[in-house]
Amino acid sequence: QSVFSLLGQAHAKGEKKQFWNYVQKGIWMNLALTIPGAIAMVLLTSVAAWMLHLHPPVSGTFQVALMIYALAVPFESVNHILLRAFYSMKNTLIPALTTALSAACGITSGYLLVHSYGIYALAIAYIVTQMMQTLFLSAGLVMDSQKQKRITNLELRSTNLS
Repeated sequence: QSVFSLLGQAHAKGEKKQFWNYVQKGIWMNLALTIPGAIAMVLLTSVAAWMLHLHPPVSGTFQVALMIYALAVPFESVNHILLRAFYSMKNTLIPALTTALSAACGITSGYLLVHSYGIYALAIAYIVTQMMQTLFLSAGLVMDSQKQKRITNLELRSTNLS
């Protein structure tokens, strides 16, 4: 969340290169923290089950589900940075649309996978939701940036014609 202020300032000042620099640095920093965290989460699932006093077969189900959920952690973390980028531009429409679309993908995948994977379909659907959110937000941010470039170019042309 600390990147929000920097993104907002860069956007308000029209510093596009700095804005993108903050987005990239935020994503890389999040990945540097969350990938090892997700790995630790996978490695410590048995400890988590023990701390919760879970016993077989519940402990085994819990451990597998937690391992699956761990795969979503880096995506979810990147999504927070991408969302802050949109919010700093005062754009809430694209995040709302991508959230709805991602949720639809997750619900659909969960529905399609539940007969094959049972309870694990929920964890898999969560990963699908987070991955799709990352994809949609990234695409939306790139498209919004290209739209802003076109608007700036049109404004420059109209100024030159005057």
